[in-house]
Formats: sequence, structure tokens, C-alpha cells
Amino acid sequence: MFVVLDVDNTLADLSHRAHFIQDNPKNWEAYWSPDNVIKDAIVPGVERVIARFQELKYDFLILTGRPETLRDATMRWLLDKLNLILPDAYFLMRPTGNLLTTAEGKREQFLNFKQGLENQRDSFLFIDADIDTCTMLTPFGITFQAPKCWPLIFPETSTSP
Repeated sequence: MFVVLDVDNTLADLSHRAHFIQDNPKNWEAYWSPDNVIKDAIVPGVERVIARFQELKYDFLILTGRPETLRDATMRWLLDKLNLILPDAYFLMRPTGNLLTTAEGKREQFLNFKQGLENQRDSFLFIDADIDTCTMLTPFGITFQAPKCWPLIFPETSTSP
């Protein structure tokens, strides 16, 4: 089983840098600066669910619309915040010059990844904040929309006396 995760607004809370793109002109350079990206907080609920997927020995695939130029900063963030270390082949980012919509780009990236798998029958659980991406990937597995899915996946159990 592969757990296919988006990063922005799924794992990473981008609110601390939202001010860069709220006004015109938008400061996309500052918004996507590796120095700012590395400061992203974790979306509430993510740590517990990721830890549970790790206990179950599921494979992780990062499928993000972030540009390839943020690979190092994003990989460092995943390690520092979630203790996730992934091989490069399991870390798919938007290639330089890719002008597809985020959903179309992720679909293309996923299909290329899937084509390279030894076991074409692997199953996939997709977690993404973008509804268009969830819709685009539904034919390939189970999809959950983040962040509202985090409390629903492996809900915390309370013990009653």
C-alpha cells in the first residue's frame, strides 16, 4: 500500500507566508523562498496519522505541485518535522517548465511513477488538499481531502474507566 501525500495545506501549514501573496503585486519569490518554506508548521493531526502509517509499514510517495527548485528544502522539512526520509523516486515535484494545472501535472507524474513499479497491482491511498486533484486521482485509488481528513483517519481513541 502506498500513501500518496501532497505537501502544501495537506502536511504543511502555509499560513505564515500567506501575506506574501495576499496583495498585489504578489511576491511569489518570497512566498516560495526555501528560507520561508522550511518554516512551515505541521497541519494539526498529521503527525499522529503519519506515525500510524509508518507503524503499518506503508510506503510513502510525495506528490506535490511544488516546483523542483524546492526539493532540498521540502525534503529537509519532511525529515525535520515528520521524520520522513524518502528515496528520490518516491518524491515527485513539478518539473521546471511544466505548465499543466496542478491536478493534471500530479496525474501525469503519478502515472509515470506507477508505470515504473514492478507490481502494477499496488494499491494507493491519496491525501491532497486540492479537490480537483482528489477528483483526478480517484480512478487510481482511495482519495481523502486534507486537512479535514486527518481527524477521520485512525481517530484517536479514548479509554473509559
